Amino acid sequence: MRLIILGAGGYGHVIEDIAIQSEKYEDILFLDDNSQDKCSTFLQYKKEDTEFYPAFGNNAIRMEWLRRLEENQCRIASFVHPAAYVSPKATIGTGCVILPMSVINTNVLIEKGCIINCGAVIDHDC
Repeated sequence: MRLIILGAGGYGHVIEDIAIQSEKYEDILFLDDNSQDKCSTFLQYKKEDTEFYPAFGNNAIRMEWLRRLEENQCRIASFVHPAAYVSPKATIGTGCVILPMSVINTNVLIEKGCIINCGAVIDHDC
């Protein structure tokens, strides 16, 4: 499996770290508007074995990229850090990231594009 991370800033490298720890990806690439491989070229990387993640800390930009990826029928990754706890009764939406030491308890719904930051606790029935 290949991962394309849109955005090579600090948050993009956090995503890279979690992706490496997941051992799911054989290849991890960055697209960034400050490099030769611009984010706008993402469709040329679309293949059956490829997932994308828009690693933008700005919520509006991240949500716009999630919309573009969905519109183009790209596979969108979600990540749960191995040091986070997610209840088997919780639901994690598309394009979400659960960072280290976070707790997502029973009957919690995390909707599309959310970032649950380090050490956050979302208790039952939220």
